[in-house]
Amino acid sequence: MAKVPKSAKRIYAGLKKETLAMHVSVTGLKNIGFIGRIKFWAVAIPAFRAAKKAEGCLFCETKMLNGYHHTLTVWVDKNSMMKYRSSTAHLNAMRIFPKIAYGKIYGWETSSFPTWNDALKFFNDYAREV
Repeated sequence: MAKVPKSAKRIYAGLKKETLAMHVSVTGLKNIGFIGRIKFWAVAIPAFRAAKKAEGCLFCETKMLNGYHHTLTVWVDKNSMMKYRSSTAHLNAMRIFPKIAYGKIYGWETSSFPTWNDALKFFNDYAREV
C-alpha cells in the first residue's frame, strides 16, 4: 500500500473504511509519429487537467516508461471515474485517439492506494489493448 498523497488525505479520511472500494485506472499510450505526438499533447493536457479537478478523483499522475505515456488515477469509486470518462475533455481525447496513438488500459477496485510499481505490474500483466 502506498502512502496516501496529501492532496487526497481530506477526501480519503472522510470515506467509510468498511465500504471503501476505490477504483484505480492505469493507462499506457504510445504516439503514432511526429504529428501524432503533437495532437496527443493537444488533447492529453486538457484531459489530464480535467481528471485532476474531477469530482471523486483522489490521485492523478503521469509517468513516461518504455515509450508509454502512463496515467495513474485513483477514484473514490467507479461511478466517479465513469462520470469523468464521459466528460468533454476525455471524450475529445478518445475521439482522436485511434489516429494518434495506441495503447492499453487496466482498472480495478481496491481498498488501498497502489504504488506506481503495483500499477505498472498490473498494467504489464493484465491491461487490454484499446
